[in-house]
Amino acid sequence: MSKLNFEHYTVVLNEIIRETGDVYTFRFDKPNMTWHEGTNIHLAFDDFLDHEPKKFVRHFSVTNLPSESYIAFTTRLSNSPYKNRLKSLKPGDHMILYKLSQRMKIRYENRPLVLISMGVGIAAMKPIMETYVVTPDGIESLTNITISKNEKIYKSYLENLQGIQHNFVNNRKEFYHLINETYDHNNIYYIVGSDRFIEDIILVLKHKGHHYSDIEIDKKQTKKDILLKP
Repeated sequence: MSKLNFEHYTVVLNEIIRETGDVYTFRFDKPNMTWHEGTNIHLAFDDFLDHEPKKFVRHFSVTNLPSESYIAFTTRLSNSPYKNRLKSLKPGDHMILYKLSQRMKIRYENRPLVLISMGVGIAAMKPIMETYVVTPDGIESLTNITISKNEKIYKSYLENLQGIQHNFVNNRKEFYHLINETYDHNNIYYIVGSDRFIEDIILVLKHKGHHYSDIEIDKKQTKKDILLKP
């Protein structure tokens, strides 16, 4: 009998793709479920309850849409108990997927969308861009601004998506110049990155008088309420 007394899916690793440097995408066979752009999942090793559970569970943004035959996430393989185990995975291995939540929905309000991300944060933006390409009606325009020092994750793929203005930069001066240059009070902003990064961008936008309700972040609601308070 399973030790897991909550709704979950056992997923089988299909493929590991090196994106750049120490950034990898893990593709699993598609479970019997559906999801939308901006979805976040929890992913655990199948024996995580036999250890310190929090050490062997992480949450990730799903990096693809359910129209594909797999479900995937992209991450940097840093040095931690969880990431070290990820490094040892091979096709055919199992993991436990659970607790899906859609944190960043596309808003169809006939307004421009601006996606701002740092590094691997682009993983959360990819399915938003893919959804826009398929169903652009109700969105005035979509601009992608991402900063990363030495890597351009998905760059070639994303630049082939039609109708999106891409900006890949590697220094803070150009990055903030782009945010200021493209700023408009009518924009809806989506921000993904470290907590410090998100807080910095929110401050920039608030100093311009941008309304907190027009800022979307990849956080659970309690965290959103703290970071986006008026």
